[in-house]
Amino acid sequence: MDKTSRGLLGAFRQSIRSTSMSTIRAYMTDVEMFLEHLEEKGIPFEASTAQTLLKYLEEEKYKKSTAMRKAASIGLLYKLEHRRIHIDERDLSQFPYTEPSRPITEEEFQIYLTAVRDTNREENIQALFKRKRDQLWPVLVYRGGLRLFELTTLGHNDITINPEQITISPKRIRRPEIATLTIPLTDGDSEIQDYHSIRAYLLEYRKVESPEAILNILGRPLSHRSLRRNLELYAASAKLLHTTLKSLIHGYKNNNPSPRTASAA
Repeated sequence: MDKTSRGLLGAFRQSIRSTSMSTIRAYMTDVEMFLEHLEEKGIPFEASTAQTLLKYLEEEKYKKSTAMRKAASIGLLYKLEHRRIHIDERDLSQFPYTEPSRPITEEEFQIYLTAVRDTNREENIQALFKRKRDQLWPVLVYRGGLRLFELTTLGHNDITINPEQITISPKRIRRPEIATLTIPLTDGDSEIQDYHSIRAYLLEYRKVESPEAILNILGRPLSHRSLRRNLELYAASAKLLHTTLKSLIHGYKNNNPSPRTASAA
């Protein structure tokens, strides 16, 4: 993300600081993804319009309710810049209704991870790094329940990877019921274990530094959009077209019911 976008994002966070942490995370994710989209398209924020936002929502194929929520979040950014962007239900009348994502099963998850390994078989540093990174972050979502915002802001020093488990620093997990997040690893996760060393080698190779844990092959933080595109690529390769970030999260919830849900069952 360029300097201008980072400045906008910082100002936006300041403007919503009085809201709840969950609201801040949701709004920040919505706005950051939109700014990344503008940057990829070469559209300056000041040149964007309501039509730009509508086209973005259409390209992302959001269902109507999600599109309305994101339009409201992003509309606050325009308001901060003394501009008014209004999108209502009539503008979204052609948006398709999509069924809620069903939870991905453990068997499907293993098929997905196999597709990641098969897609990056080369032994050069970039393919090796992608193979390990793209197995690691789905494990953090599916087995650890990390949200998109938590995943992309996770620091290198916040995550410890051992042969048996991954441990996430308590300061990164804002869940009262969890002191420290521990994610078990299986025999099939062996390639994840040396992620930190391959990441360090990539940074040395690129001659850059970065505190984030999840990076792109240039050694910079992996964007929300890139993360989602990677997921779509591997899901298509594995013929698991229903696999989305939501289905990974739903898989985690299905395997780890909350105490309230469990007691009611």
